Amino acid sequence: MKKIGVKSVFWLMLSSAGAIVISLVFGLVTRIGTGGGAVFADISSVTDSALSAYEEMNTSFDQILLNLAPTNIVGDLAADNVVAIIVIAVAIAVSYVGVASEEGEDKVKSFKNLVEALKKIIFRILAYVIDLTPYAVLCLVAGSASQLFSDRDALVQLALLVVMIYIVCLIHTYGFNAVLLKFCTKLSPLKFFRKTFDAQATAFTTQSSVGSLPITISRLTQKVGVDEEVANFTAPLGTTIGMPGCTCVWTILLAMFYVNATGIQWTVGDYLILAFMALVLSMGSAGVPGIGVVTAVSMFSAINLPVAAVILLIPINNITDMVRTLTNVVTANVTAAVVARKTDLLDDSIFNAEEKKEERS
Repeated sequence: MKKIGVKSVFWLMLSSAGAIVISLVFGLVTRIGTGGGAVFADISSVTDSALSAYEEMNTSFDQILLNLAPTNIVGDLAADNVVAIIVIAVAIAVSYVGVASEEGEDKVKSFKNLVEALKKIIFRILAYVIDLTPYAVLCLVAGSASQLFSDRDALVQLALLVVMIYIVCLIHTYGFNAVLLKFCTKLSPLKFFRKTFDAQATAFTTQSSVGSLPITISRLTQKVGVDEEVANFTAPLGTTIGMPGCTCVWTILLAMFYVNATGIQWTVGDYLILAFMALVLSMGSAGVPGIGVVTAVSMFSAINLPVAAVILLIPINNITDMVRTLTNVVTANVTAAVVARKTDLLDDSIFNAEEKKEERS
């Protein structure tokens, strides 16, 4: 935890801060949402039952902080409290290492074999899910697109918002992260992105950071040269902490879109609160499809914007979730590489292996 944990959290949060700055700059420069009142023209028609259903997703600031600490193992697993689950897993791992070092590995060999077997079984289940997910995504995107075409005026504004989200996410994914790779790891960004392309494609098509973990860890260890210790800790951590695509880019641009569309006048202080809340949200979110709606509801509630506005923006959730998940996974990959370099756990011979083969041929 001292060697890898603190560094992992720091670089993940730094990436979130970068996403916040990029989102605010693009939102302010383009005035995204100006003239988009048609999108929220029917906001009063959102039923109370729909509002209550989505408001249940809201998580208060104090609850976000409390959820960082585990309270009940079974309860946290059932509630999908990802940060608490990670804390529990780390506690078990530290205890395992302690027993193994003091009393010998034979004492905990059965436990180790059980964990390894469960890991392989779960990864195989995830492989099945990944194979079937593109079909489900197609259906979801088709449903979202059909809702968009119901109002032409709103369609234009929502299309512009979708384009803006894609632009900001891609700039952060391949621009901001490229800078980190170049100056913090001394690795070629182009080569890094090429070596981890499988993980990027999986993230884009499955819309699940957690579902992409098996291939993410595999590419980090086998093609980039990140030590297994770092890859198996930082990559999973990146599916709940950071998540710049879903917790920062998405929530900030949605909020700014609503503010500009409805003509609300915000001060510098309001934008600072927006940035701060986005950073808080990035401290813990589940890396599964649909989490963007939860983070958006939490953000709108925290900054006193109507949750009904989020409901009207849901049609673009699935369309943008692909690029947002791509951003999340690439950020976790880059963070793992940075942490590995900072801890001398990055094997350059593995990263340069293909290049050497080409030179020989």
